[in-house]
Amino acid sequence: MLNIDNIEELQSLLENIKNKHIDFSTLELNFFQNIKIKIKGNPKRYNGTITYSICRGLCEFQNELWKTYAEIKSGTSDIRKLTQTEKDALEIVFEVNEGCTEIIAKATDFITALKGLVKEATNGMNGQQKAATVIATAIVLSLGGGWWVYSDNQKEIELANIDLQKQAAVFDTIKNIAEQSNNTCFQNAIHSIETHAQKGYGEIIRSVSDADEIIISTVQNENKITLPKQEMTKIVETIDAQDKAITKPEELEVYIDGVKRSNNKVTIYIRTTQNEEFSANVDTDMLGEHGVNQIIDRIKDYNTIRLSGMVKRRVGNIERATITEIVTPE
Repeated sequence: MLNIDNIEELQSLLENIKNKHIDFSTLELNFFQNIKIKIKGNPKRYNGTITYSICRGLCEFQNELWKTYAEIKSGTSDIRKLTQTEKDALEIVFEVNEGCTEIIAKATDFITALKGLVKEATNGMNGQQKAATVIATAIVLSLGGGWWVYSDNQKEIELANIDLQKQAAVFDTIKNIAEQSNNTCFQNAIHSIETHAQKGYGEIIRSVSDADEIIISTVQNENKITLPKQEMTKIVETIDAQDKAITKPEELEVYIDGVKRSNNKVTIYIRTTQNEEFSANVDTDMLGEHGVNQIIDRIKDYNTIRLSGMVKRRVGNIERATITEIVTPE
């Protein structure tokens, strides 16, 4: 077995990932521990209890982890792409301790399950890239989603957590390896890991934003990140800004998977070259009957078509679009 017991061995492994083949199935990330989330505040509210708000935050955290694997597996964050067996395997168990509310997330089981699923996934990544993907997920979970970089006490956090610094450096190296590769599956997976982990931890922070502080660490109190109220407020504001939908003109290269006509309304079902799926209204006045027919003729076509219009995105993901033009008419 390829046992990784500490951050130094992890740094060494990265050189192997960059330079030669490794047997992904033998990889054991022994350095990774379960995550502890400690919430301090009003003792009537945070005293070994789970409020509705915290439950909702933990559910959002779980959803973001499922979305992470959905991106790795299929290139899209659509949880519907996962089987129930996959969702069950990747389900996080939370343990609540008495006293100030202390939640243990059994993240080691998640990483073990993720490794097994990624190994079997036929997503266009080789063994080294799959190993890097699982390592990146473990690191970002250890880093509390990376929210520590928003701390006003970042320098103090860095000095007090040498391993935290080293893990952050390893993740940056993996991002660079992904960027230098020609594999969009690998690149998208690494990007999505950071995005969804941040969102997941952010939702937990949002759920306890009335607390005095939240402490994220391993169960052995290593890699401790303390976020006081003012920094939690800053994080919630950042999430709110990210969550706002943005609509702007865009060009998209897409496949047309289906169409629905109702009276004068035409809706098309679109899949991008990155496997992102959404529906779009067709502006029949702008396109005219000929343009509408050109789009409909592309249903189930193996070739893409480039369309232009107003695209609504939230956290980078397309929610809806209105198509007004064919950029490359036949």
